[in-house]
Amino acid sequence: ILILSYFQLVLNQSKFLPAYLPLPKTNMARTFIPRDLRKHHELPCEEDRQAIFAHHFYRLIQRAKKLDLMYVDAEEGISSNEQSRYINQLKNDLNFEGENTMEEISIGSAPIGNMIESKFFQTPATIARIKELLEVKGISPSAFNKFIACPKDFYYRYILGLKEEDEVDESIDQSTFGTQIHEVLEVIFRDYFLKQNKTLDAKILEEIRPNLKDLLTQAYAKSNFSTSDLEVGKNRLSFEVSLNLLQKFIDQQIKEIKSCPGKIEIIAVEQKMEAIYPIQIDGEEIKVKIIGTVDRIDKIDGEYRIIDYKSGKSSAEKIEVNTGRSKEYDIEEKFEAFFAHNKTGHGRQLAIYSLMFAQNYPDIKEFSAGIIAMVNIEDWLIKANNIFDKNHTINQGVLNEYQSCFLQALSELLVKDKEFIHEETALYCEFCS
Repeated sequence: ILILSYFQLVLNQSKFLPAYLPLPKTNMARTFIPRDLRKHHELPCEEDRQAIFAHHFYRLIQRAKKLDLMYVDAEEGISSNEQSRYINQLKNDLNFEGENTMEEISIGSAPIGNMIESKFFQTPATIARIKELLEVKGISPSAFNKFIACPKDFYYRYILGLKEEDEVDESIDQSTFGTQIHEVLEVIFRDYFLKQNKTLDAKILEEIRPNLKDLLTQAYAKSNFSTSDLEVGKNRLSFEVSLNLLQKFIDQQIKEIKSCPGKIEIIAVEQKMEAIYPIQIDGEEIKVKIIGTVDRIDKIDGEYRIIDYKSGKSSAEKIEVNTGRSKEYDIEEKFEAFFAHNKTGHGRQLAIYSLMFAQNYPDIKEFSAGIIAMVNIEDWLIKANNIFDKNHTINQGVLNEYQSCFLQALSELLVKDKEFIHEETALYCEFCS
């Protein structure tokens, strides 16, 4: 008998057992009946459920002559795995000094220093895949940031095409958390202002604020989270945190509206954009296609703004071209350092959005771009800077530097004999580890 995971067997019973032989659910049924009342009225309790688990487990292995039990002890997120209590119980119950024998085998636990690291070099096949990405599929700000952060992780994801396995979410992860906040903000600014052709109005937002919980619940429902899923445990905490962040966002937006002497007009929400920028590599012209979705474009007192929402934290250090570098660095070198630094990913995103905006809105010669970070919402809009004029207006001079540094960085993708190596300082590699 080979048991990969007894609980996996329970969760996936339809794959192994007929429909008429159900096993108990892994999660205790939600109930408002306190434990003492359940005991008094002889209703099922947690220990009864555990007893059923134990019964099924021992029935499964009752006549086995050889039994393989496997478990994963790797950490996953904030939690970690360990061997089942049934394995420990078997170790205590069975006599291994007689005819019974036990062998423990560890797989894949060699120290990292002893592991053979995969190496990937540029080949005609990889060059073809990269050209397809740049000219046909298009490269997004997130893909470009991944290349800057860790070329090897970029290779896994965009050249080999590796993706994370699709899993059924039972709890709200960070990506889902941010997606739902974006979803609610899109609904608010699209349905109440853009479609109605109205400028931002503090009174309307004050009327919407009490309904944020319903809007957020509807957003989570689109990700298959029912109302009951959001009422307990970690999901409840995540829901309440996201609701609190949305409430603070609306409060800050109302504050901006009331302090603004003019009007704030929504131009677009969640707008998909693309732009073409040609680059010469070894005498060959490659038309680089940039693709991306801008969270919001608005106009305040005649100034157009590109706004990107972040569910986490951001700061000027992650967005601005560093003006505090030594005087021996000229402006071009400062932009090059900005595009190469692993901490300025948010700023690079705004730079690429600006390049797309410039082609999609050619009549607008000056605009600004910034990030609203939910965690430090009090900072409100943190704008990209213009080191030429020491302000936050993006004009043709800034765009020229953005374009030059962006295309120069992309040209590194097609260098012959290039090795795609892991960047030791990268924190969020999906596949390198």
